[in-house]
Amino acid sequence: MLKATKNAGMRLSLTIVLASSLFGTTTGVLEGQVPRRPLIVLVHGRGQIDKATTQRDWETALLRGLTRVTDTVPITQSDIEFVWYADVLAPGATQRCQHHESNRRSQRMWYSRDTFQNLFTAARLRLAGIANNVGGAYALSKLPDVELFLTDLGKRCAVERRVAFALRDAARLRRPVILVTHSLGSLTTYSYLEEHNPNAEYPPFDVRHIISFGSMLSVPEVYQAILGSRVKPPIPWPEQVREWTNIRDPLDALAFPYNRLMSLDSAGVGRSSEIVIDTSPGLRGAHDAAHYLEHPTVAGVILAAWCDAQPTAAGRIPGCI
Repeated sequence: MLKATKNAGMRLSLTIVLASSLFGTTTGVLEGQVPRRPLIVLVHGRGQIDKATTQRDWETALLRGLTRVTDTVPITQSDIEFVWYADVLAPGATQRCQHHESNRRSQRMWYSRDTFQNLFTAARLRLAGIANNVGGAYALSKLPDVELFLTDLGKRCAVERRVAFALRDAARLRRPVILVTHSLGSLTTYSYLEEHNPNAEYPPFDVRHIISFGSMLSVPEVYQAILGSRVKPPIPWPEQVREWTNIRDPLDALAFPYNRLMSLDSAGVGRSSEIVIDTSPGLRGAHDAAHYLEHPTVAGVILAAWCDAQPTAAGRIPGCI
């Protein structure tokens, strides 16, 4: 059974026992095998340096959050995929690519780059303003990785390719996906899925739910730079996605409300929701991914999405509702 909270003073021994569930091993999922367990794909945010440290911090925080909402954690290590792209946006990195040949939006932006420089300039100025309002390290950094993703199409392509690899692997194994995205990760995910032709993949992507937190996607200069247009809300809904939940801490200065940001997809089946969490570590820690992942509300949404994506043949999974 899911519970609203669990004692914050939980004994370490219990956490260690439950960790064996999250980091344990299970029989691998083979092509055509039924049931096919859903896959949680974690997409990190801005300002990351070391993959191993970031992945460990995310998984530890998620485990901590899950143990606050269920006595039995049903998610195992084989149910989690971590997407790393910070190296693409690091100073001096040379990874880049061109994916404009098969995509109309990318093609338009790629061959008319000069036309879109005003959108990119507006995004740079808005990011600088956001960073200055936040203060501290953000004011010094000016959010360079976010700026690079928004304004360098070759870098954007290379970053999105990392997300694409994870989604293709899941599709090949017929595993439905729950995307958990933080900060810049939500921009990366939206950009790739919105422009991606859902009929271009076989097997097709099956993205059941996107859960974003600490996201700047609803900032006009940001989504206009992504879409290459002075579009106004509602912006297009990614056709492969069934549901999107945006979560924000009201003290997170880099998190903006979605409200009615996106329109429904062409079939009218997309569903979006907004959650404001009720506890915060304060201004300094409000944007941290670990803060969100260990929060019982966020972990509960992730667990519920994973449980809802289970195939009917699997029956009731211990630890799910």
